[in-house]
Amino acid sequence: MRFVLVWIFVLITPLALFAQRDTFDSLLDRSITSRYIRLDSAWYFLNQAEKIRNEYFPKDPILLGKLENQSGTLYYVNGDYPSSLRHFSNAIAILKDQNSKKDYVYALNGRALIYLSQHEYENSIKVLDECIKINQELQDSVGLGKNYFNKGISESELGNYEEAMISLKTGLNFLSNYPDEPLVPMIINRQAKVYFEMGDFSKSEQTYQQVLNEYPKISNWELTFAYAGLAEIECERKNYTSAIEYGKLALNYAERVDALWDKERASAILSTAYEKAGAYQQALVFSRINKSYSDSLYNQNKNSEISFLQLQLSDAENEVLKQEQESAQNELRLNRKYLILLLIALAVTISGLILYSRLLVKKNKFAEQLKVKQEEIEAKNEKLTSINEEKNKLFSILSHDLKGPVTSIKQLLELSKAGFFKGEEERKSVQDLLTNQVNQTHQLLEELLDWSHAQLDGIITKPIEVNLVETIQKQLNHLSYQAMAKSLSFKFDPPISPVFAMADPQQLKIILQNCLQNAIKFSKPEGQISIQLSEEKNNVLLSVKDQGVGISPEKLDEINNKMVKVQSSPGTHKEKGTGLGLLLVREFIEKNEGSLEIKSELDEGTEILISLPKSKTT
Repeated sequence: MRFVLVWIFVLITPLALFAQRDTFDSLLDRSITSRYIRLDSAWYFLNQAEKIRNEYFPKDPILLGKLENQSGTLYYVNGDYPSSLRHFSNAIAILKDQNSKKDYVYALNGRALIYLSQHEYENSIKVLDECIKINQELQDSVGLGKNYFNKGISESELGNYEEAMISLKTGLNFLSNYPDEPLVPMIINRQAKVYFEMGDFSKSEQTYQQVLNEYPKISNWELTFAYAGLAEIECERKNYTSAIEYGKLALNYAERVDALWDKERASAILSTAYEKAGAYQQALVFSRINKSYSDSLYNQNKNSEISFLQLQLSDAENEVLKQEQESAQNELRLNRKYLILLLIALAVTISGLILYSRLLVKKNKFAEQLKVKQEEIEAKNEKLTSINEEKNKLFSILSHDLKGPVTSIKQLLELSKAGFFKGEEERKSVQDLLTNQVNQTHQLLEELLDWSHAQLDGIITKPIEVNLVETIQKQLNHLSYQAMAKSLSFKFDPPISPVFAMADPQQLKIILQNCLQNAIKFSKPEGQISIQLSEEKNNVLLSVKDQGVGISPEKLDEINNKMVKVQSSPGTHKEKGTGLGLLLVREFIEKNEGSLEIKSELDEGTEILISLPKSKTT
């Protein structure tokens, strides 16, 4: 009886494992099918497949590689490129030496997508060409379709539109026998985008409509891409009503699939369309929405850059380990030869010594190579730390310098909404003031974004000759509403001749803006803010003096003696601050080889004295 039970167990166990393997494959297929429709469903099926693998096939590397590939794909669809990169890299490491070329080339294709997201399009094309060779060996038409699709995207981003169109058409040809493949409408959508970039709006519109009309079951991802593309076309044609309708559809589908890049694209189109149509309030609403998505994308891209550097660091570490292993193997082989030669005869002793000396030379060479690699790793670690610190500082500068103008706009809109402005002439005056403030804020945002983009690898000071009178006057105009809101006046009697200093223009604007905003913040109503400009032999002197509440001796000592952010005090109208302003002023003045002095007495006001190098040409 016991013998029979054992045989039953032996027969049933393989059948149960086959059933579990079928269940694993079915769950993975359902996850793949759902990834462009409902991302949460795709994650659910993937997690269920992972549970089966962990319970029944814990030592199967190919199944683990498949799970890593699908995880990388889902993170990529969601716009989480750092996590996507990590999983595709895991899959490459797992599948490289396994007999599963199809899964390995899938992981390589994922690596190419990450290169594409990092704007390293040439590297992306190189990896995709490697994928194409492998898929040609496998005769995998769907895989080749994916490879040529991604290659077409990289070529279009490089501006090679004719080559991109050839790659996209090649991808469609490989998928001609697979009309239900989700990749087909994706390729057609990308063709429409390329036509748009080439300026052929009619062909672009026709191609987008082909996606919408011929593929009724396409994913939300492709729907938002197509509708956003149609909205872009209508904007170019100045049909802003149609552009708004398409833009709303695009944003709706983007929110369903929770694709951050698509939400940013759709909200930007809506903001532009409403602005061109004259609906400034709606334009402002979508501008704020777009700003939120842009900030998230910016942070995500920085995280993606950091993860990419971390991957390179990991590759370097693996290379070091590989060289260490090779060194150890070489040493072992040479030692074996030396022992054998000693056993054969004393006559070969001299040869053994020569071989040993060569070994020492090789060991020293390997040691030097390892040292170089270690130094490279340390340099990359320092770069990662620097990128994180500078990223945080750039975020602080952007938020700090935009807070004041945006608050002014908000106050005007709230007063207007409350009916505070009665007469038509008064409302027109307020509308002009609001338009001017929005334009100035938009200009400030553009300048800050351009400057911050140039500072991504670290805040760099580039002094040039700057007209101080012109720069001060622009900042006074920019802050005129904030001063008017507290019944303050600016007193600035510029010299007859222009005054030039050597300074980084954007950093100088941040210095002036923070000094003037502090003066407004701590001034009493009906007060006056005095700005004076004078020249010495080698320096230019700038004074910003208010008649406000002043600074206590203890607080002044803390400001003058600490190169850290101090606790901000509320303004005379309870304005809040971050404590970052004076820290930025001091840091940027020092970067521009200037000096800062603060004089203040309680209830008497505060004077900020700034000295900057004088232009050598004046």
